[in-house]
Amino acid sequence: MLVSSAADWVAGEGMPGLVSVVIPTYNRAPVLGETLASVAAQTHRPIEVLVVDDGSEDDTSAVVEAFAHERADAGLMVRYEVQVNAGAPAARNRGAALSSGRFVQFLDSDDLLLEGKLAAALAAMQDPSVMFVSHDYARFEGTPDHLVEWSNLSERSSDPAAHIRENRLHTLSAVYRREALNRIGPWDEDLRIWQDTEFCLRVLLSGLRGLWLPSRGGLVRDTPGSIMNTEVERSWASMLHTAQRMEAVALDRGVLDDAFRASMGTRLATISRRLAEAGLWDASGVMFEEGLARLGALARTRHRLHRGAMRVVGCRALRAIGLM
Repeated sequence: MLVSSAADWVAGEGMPGLVSVVIPTYNRAPVLGETLASVAAQTHRPIEVLVVDDGSEDDTSAVVEAFAHERADAGLMVRYEVQVNAGAPAARNRGAALSSGRFVQFLDSDDLLLEGKLAAALAAMQDPSVMFVSHDYARFEGTPDHLVEWSNLSERSSDPAAHIRENRLHTLSAVYRREALNRIGPWDEDLRIWQDTEFCLRVLLSGLRGLWLPSRGGLVRDTPGSIMNTEVERSWASMLHTAQRMEAVALDRGVLDDAFRASMGTRLATISRRLAEAGLWDASGVMFEEGLARLGALARTRHRLHRGAMRVVGCRALRAIGLM
């Protein structure tokens, strides 16, 4: 881990009113400018933008330099840091450690903030007992006006088991007080995928008071070839590792009950079906057994019957009739 403890992570109280937007990036030069522009379009000031380049080999530095020259103003400060490739969690940790703001917003380098997000979050945090504020978001493909999915986080349960089924928070959804991050702890740098699910699970189990605003605050880009679109084929082992790490967190916090295990089992069984669709039956079998080990007897029987049908009828045929 780059950061040995939460206390080493975001030291000090931070500058009042300043929001530090931490943007990890790796070879995202074609879309990074759009992400930075969405930060510049925020109605709130002051803002500190920390772009942490995780060893990019493209024109990332030129994009950031042009943005800093053309868009920075008296209330918008830009800092660019380069590190040897270590993954997004390490880049987020470094950005947070370097930040100066009393408030911190994490933002992936291909996603967008909507104009009033930071202002609305800080208005809600005028109440000093509110440690973080989350917005809903939508997913888009290609251009921001091509929305493909709406995620209404404000309508979802904060129950840990429910969070495993469907994330209650997202990387870009929340703005955190600096002291909240020290309670939560740094991003887990050992995790290659589902890091936001694990980090946000710790948020939900921290005992911190949060608010979920029923308005959209950001847009998440669905990019062909991104880790989220190729995750099953090349990242299933990392998914299992993260699942086990989240179960360790739940055990430590006393919430690793049957409901939590069943939610995790269902998630892993779903991944096993996607692996089977990709023709990776050996990997699918590993994930299937891991999923079943966490489920009750009735659910195990149902999943075994479904897997048998996948073998006999075929995944494509089952998908055609809505059973995949």
